[in-house]
Amino acid sequence: MKLNLLKLENSIKNKILEPKNLIKVFMMIIIFISIIIRIAMLKYQSEDYISFLEKWFYKIKELGGFAALKENIGDYNVPYMCIMAALTYIPISPLITIKTVSIIFDFIGAIFCALLVYEILKEKRNSKIIACVTFCIILLLPTIFINSALWGQCDIIYVTFIIMSLYLLYKDKTILSFICLGVSFAFKLQFIFILPLYALLY
Repeated sequence: MKLNLLKLENSIKNKILEPKNLIKVFMMIIIFISIIIRIAMLKYQSEDYISFLEKWFYKIKELGGFAALKENIGDYNVPYMCIMAALTYIPISPLITIKTVSIIFDFIGAIFCALLVYEILKEKRNSKIIACVTFCIILLLPTIFINSALWGQCDIIYVTFIIMSLYLLYKDKTILSFICLGVSFAFKLQFIFILPLYALLY
C-alpha cells in the first residue's frame, strides 16, 4: 500500500515538474493572485464613481434601463452607456457590476496581448512561454487593475479592442481588424493614439 502511494506521489510530482505543466501551474497561481487583488479593491468608491458613474447608473435605472438611452445622460459614448443600461437589470450593487465589466476586459485584453506576442514570435524558441509571461504581466500591471478594479474606469475596454485589432491585422484579417478598431473608437476617442500606425500601413 505504501509502495503504491509512493509511486502515485512520484508520478504526480513528475507530471507537475514537466515544463508545460509548470507553466500551467504558474499561470493558475498568477490568475488566482490577480483575482484576489481585484476582489480586494471592489468596495472602494472613487470620486469619479461617486460623482458620475453611480449617478448615471441610478438615473438610467429610474428612467427604465434601455429606455433611458434616448435621454442625454452622462458623457460617455453610446456603447458604454448601453452596457450600463444592461447592468441596471442585474440586482447587484452597481459598484460591483460596473467594476466587473472592466475586470472581465482585463482578462480578455491580457489574452489578446498574449496571442499577439505569440503570433509575432511563434517561429522563435520559447514563444509560448513568452506569450504566457505576457499574459501574466498584463494581469499584474498596477495601471491595469487600478483603473478597472479600484477606480471602475472603462479604459481597458477600448484598449482591448485595439489589441484585438492589432492581432487580427497581424493575421491579415483586415476587415475584422478595422471593425475592432471602429468598436474601440465607438467607446473612446483616445483610440486616436494608435491611428497613426494604421495611417502608415495604409
